[in-house]
Amino acid sequence: MQHFLDANVRCLFIQITGLLDLPQAKEYARRARLDPRYENDFDVLTDISFCELKMEGNDLRAFADFMNKNWPTQGKIKGAILLQGQFAHGMARMYDAYTHHRVNRPAFFHREKPDLYKEICSYFGFPTDYQLPEFLDAK
Repeated sequence: MQHFLDANVRCLFIQITGLLDLPQAKEYARRARLDPRYENDFDVLTDISFCELKMEGNDLRAFADFMNKNWPTQGKIKGAILLQGQFAHGMARMYDAYTHHRVNRPAFFHREKPDLYKEICSYFGFPTDYQLPEFLDAK
């Protein structure tokens, strides 16, 4: 797991690779929010396109409850998930439903999309010359 917090654009960027199960998801959430500049109204972009999901519906619900309890948002935030495949897309939509829709217009970006960088910047309202963290490699 890698993460980068950009307080200037109020966004937390996270990339997860390898196996992802419930205990790891909780640990990654804790680690990504250790930066004292993190605030609960920051937008979040999570890249799960290079991980193998080992979570079921009950795991997603438990993780959503964990997030709602530990990092409740101050109003709706923008949240996006960068993913590959229909299974990951379905899991991401299910997770969104379990978080009580704390994200305003959640976005699900498929890594193979040709204008990925442009769509991400547009969704979050980043300047057109904004540089995403290098580990996201979304160009």
